[in-house]
Amino acid sequence: MIGSIRRLSIAAGIWPKRWTLCSSAIKRSFQRPRPIQGSSTVLSKYWFSGPLTRTLSTMAQVSSADGSHCTAKQVKLNDENKCVRVTWGDGKEDEYPYVWLRDNCQCPECFVSSSASRAFLMANLDPDVKPKNVQADDDYTVTVTWEDGHNSSFKADWLLYRSFSSEQQHRRLRLYRPEWKHWGANEMQGKIPQFAFGEVMSEDRSLHDFLHTLDVMGLVMLKNTPTMTGQLEKLGKRIAYLRPTNYELVFTVQNKVAPNNLAFTAKRLGLHNDLPFYHHTPEIQLLHCIKQADGMGGSNEFVDGPYVAKQLRDLNPEAYKTLTTTLVDFYDVGEEAYKFNFAYRWPVIALGRDGEPESIFYNDQVRAYQLNIPAEEVYGFYKALKEFHKLMYDPKNIVEVKMEEGDIVCFANKRVLHGRTGYENVKGERHLEGAYFDWDEVRSRVRVLKRDLNIEP
Repeated sequence: MIGSIRRLSIAAGIWPKRWTLCSSAIKRSFQRPRPIQGSSTVLSKYWFSGPLTRTLSTMAQVSSADGSHCTAKQVKLNDENKCVRVTWGDGKEDEYPYVWLRDNCQCPECFVSSSASRAFLMANLDPDVKPKNVQADDDYTVTVTWEDGHNSSFKADWLLYRSFSSEQQHRRLRLYRPEWKHWGANEMQGKIPQFAFGEVMSEDRSLHDFLHTLDVMGLVMLKNTPTMTGQLEKLGKRIAYLRPTNYELVFTVQNKVAPNNLAFTAKRLGLHNDLPFYHHTPEIQLLHCIKQADGMGGSNEFVDGPYVAKQLRDLNPEAYKTLTTTLVDFYDVGEEAYKFNFAYRWPVIALGRDGEPESIFYNDQVRAYQLNIPAEEVYGFYKALKEFHKLMYDPKNIVEVKMEEGDIVCFANKRVLHGRTGYENVKGERHLEGAYFDWDEVRSRVRVLKRDLNIEP
């Protein structure tokens, strides 16, 4: 049973492989990593100097060194709630629904450990299933005997990690996406978290810290990247793979005689998200500065969009409502890697499952010339859009930086809006390369790194 649980946990990215069993608890030491410029506030939760006691599964806290929390001192059936009640060594209690226990039986008949897959079919699950008996074997295993004679055994650690308590659910959900840290100019101007490109490419801990900080802050900078093309492809392979778009896998940002995108000019670019005309808009953007404009201008601007959206909600609820409910048409027509004609509709402010602002879809350059709303709603829409625009450009919200040659700026495309001041070249040409990632691949890589490096979620 231990082996199958361990393989399942590794497959789910939640079992640090180098932990060793000590009683029913796990002990290991975290080494203090090198401080990383601009990111110590984000990464400080990983700075442990001594041993950290843990349960077998990962994040469940252990209340004492002997692991008493993850011993099942008492188990009993609670038919009223249709749950098995477990009393832990520290006196706390958790309840596990009968139907959930039967659905998650770990025996070889119900679970294939080599593929970490449930073999038990929904067709065979009775939502009203009842146990005949439950017992705790040697305090560390809970065995349920069902009315049909089938036995399901669960390690106490396995159950504790999967507790239905709100506290434990919160810990588990951190594996899906860390909590964002919102920012304005005070927090980020001159303080964008920085990482060395060479270290990110060669050291797994640096790669983890870079990607984790990108997820938390939405904006980071890689420094000292070789000033030659092809570096984004190398970074893509280091993480997972780049996201192809109608501008190919990697696109070049240089002035063009007949540009099919405003970015390929020296004109000012207003704050925007890239490619809102996609149904699945790219989620992370990278821009590598190979040659910077040697004249005036050419600075990049960044704004934490959901942070500004919350300000709009407080200052002008009606405008906020308009921008969260009105669908705006975006389009892109032209030829790059191929002939394309994209069109999609989004609200300017898209809410997450918790009802909070999560994504922004704002791009004047590719906002369509038609509005598919009643004529009487147009004025109110523009008023709301203007209010949001003013807040984005409020000095307290906007961060400006002129990239140096060898910088790669990385940002969450649907969270952080970016722009560029107009520029002039005295000699030579400004030359950048750009590419995209999606969060699924990046977060998958982070979970693997946490497991392999024994990093707490």
